[in-house]
Formats: sequence, structure tokens, C-alpha cells
Amino acid sequence: MKDFLLLLGSFVASTFRSRASLEFEVLALRHQLAVYQRKGGGQRE
Repeated sequence: MKDFLLLLGSFVASTFRSRASLEFEVLALRHQLAVYQRKGGGQRE
């Protein structure tokens, strides 16, 4: 029973860790996009 709870806790922790990692990646990509657009690279005619 103790092993099962440990496994379940590890699974839950890894899920939250990966979600935080994805959120950080989205934040970094949004920043890169904002810099790109500010430099005029996003303008099309």
C-alpha cells in the first residue's frame, strides 16, 4: 500500500512539473514573438 501511494504521489508530482515546464515554455515563446514583432519582422504586405 505504501509503494502504491508513493507511485501515485510521484505521478501527480511529475504531472504538475511538466505542466509548469510547458507554461514556462509558452511564456518564453510569447516573449520571443513580442520581440520579433517589435523589430518589424512580423509585418507583411
